[in-house]
Amino acid sequence: MAWSTGTITNASPGAAFSEILKTVVGGSGVANWSFVENIRGGTSVNEVQTITLSDWGAGDSFKLTYNGHETVAIDYASDITTAIINALAALADFSLHGMTYSYWFTVSRTSATVYTVTFSGASLIGQTMLPLTVTSAVGCSGSVAVTTSAEARSNAPAYNVDVFKCAGTGTDANDAGQDFYVFVGRYDVNEIQRIVLSSWDETDTIKLTYNTHETSAITYSADISADIIAALEGLADFEVGDIGCTKIDVNTYDVEFKGLKAYTDVLALTVTNGTGGATGAVTERVKGANSGTGFWIGCAEEYSNKKFRKMCSYATSSAVYSTDADGNIEYSNTAWSDLWYPMSVLYGYGAYFYPTLNTTGFTYQIKLTKDFLLIAVRVGTTENHAYFGLMDSLVASDKNDDMPLLALSTTNNGANSSKGFSNLPGVVSYPATAYLGGAILTSWTNLIGVGTNATNQNDIWQVNRIPIYRGMLYHNVSSSLFYQCGAVRGLLKEDVLCFYTGGTVVLGDTVAVNDDATPTTYVVIGASENNNYLIVKAE
Repeated sequence: MAWSTGTITNASPGAAFSEILKTVVGGSGVANWSFVENIRGGTSVNEVQTITLSDWGAGDSFKLTYNGHETVAIDYASDITTAIINALAALADFSLHGMTYSYWFTVSRTSATVYTVTFSGASLIGQTMLPLTVTSAVGCSGSVAVTTSAEARSNAPAYNVDVFKCAGTGTDANDAGQDFYVFVGRYDVNEIQRIVLSSWDETDTIKLTYNTHETSAITYSADISADIIAALEGLADFEVGDIGCTKIDVNTYDVEFKGLKAYTDVLALTVTNGTGGATGAVTERVKGANSGTGFWIGCAEEYSNKKFRKMCSYATSSAVYSTDADGNIEYSNTAWSDLWYPMSVLYGYGAYFYPTLNTTGFTYQIKLTKDFLLIAVRVGTTENHAYFGLMDSLVASDKNDDMPLLALSTTNNGANSSKGFSNLPGVVSYPATAYLGGAILTSWTNLIGVGTNATNQNDIWQVNRIPIYRGMLYHNVSSSLFYQCGAVRGLLKEDVLCFYTGGTVVLGDTVAVNDDATPTTYVVIGASENNNYLIVKAE
């Protein structure tokens, strides 16, 4: 287990917090946690494949093949845009979950013989695709070329994202035996400008100009990224460490502004005084930005190609369930998403933690175990906390609850005004409004009454309060109201308890819990909800 507390005073608190989290993962007891990668901020580039037909005339036809799957024949017409759309949309690759074709791609006509397919749906943003091919051509021929290569980003200009993994295998494997991911959206983005050179070959040189200051000459080579860094950092405008450069191809380079220029909307570079016919253009790929107001955190079961799926969501439709002969509940609902989402879409649909921070300083506490990440922050007198990870499921082991992943937090996105409670595999969960962390938490004791409230006969409610208790989570299974017909879903992990007091405690206060002869120290980490607090084992 890992425990970290401190104060952050930083103009970009999201970046500072994420860097602290990186120092915590992978340590003793949490070796199953690791930092995966950073998803750079900015708009993703969608792959475009262009279909070019030859000898295309009346009576001709062809088919398209993707991933080994062949479409129906596309017959000659002066405009076959709709025919291409319908043919591709019928393939299993682009018809999952009843989503319309526009969720996967669009098709446009350049001429009667040239058509472009742009893979632009939410699940395919920035994704490198398999190649389309023209097959089974009758009376014509055709080819397909990738005319725009994909480039995956966070797909939002205001933030980049750090991705962390909790492994279900290996040392300190989590209790579910399955991987899941936690992501930190950092509202700080380094500016990136792309240099594209033309007529660039041996013996040519170029110079770069920034803020009217011109660099020394940069001479042609197969890779001039190091030369670009050295030339720019030689200007009075920059210090060593302020510039990064990535080669895209021999003619194309991305310049990143870091160091003292990090998170800043900088001036534009220009290519000047080329020799040997060399010229160049510079475009802004990502505008430098720093909101300085915080960060956001969410979680998902799967991560690939800078996209997530099976994430915690604020979905509000009832779960479908059945019971076996012993009364055990099995959950199922196709609304649990199998679609892949980039960060910009996840930001709109996921339940996540977004505290409003203060760049002049705030305190934080981080608790990391092999099963969960718990975070608390305090700005002045305002406290917020969040829990991302696993719960102890109470669904029968042979039932559908193989990944009890959840997200609880005291802050929320605009669409989820009732705070956040997760989607589980095959399950749609509900938000709640007046309970700890945005989900219904109450004690795991025999003091639970069922059907004793005259207004709502199906309520499960707490008859009396006890000082220390396990957090029990309810889950709606049939009614349109969260708290009616509730089923007990599981418990928060034992390192996190609920604490009821008639007095006042604040973030960081300690509580002695006697579960045996030796008291165990817990630390208050959750803001009050009806005099209930979350406390976490201090180790």
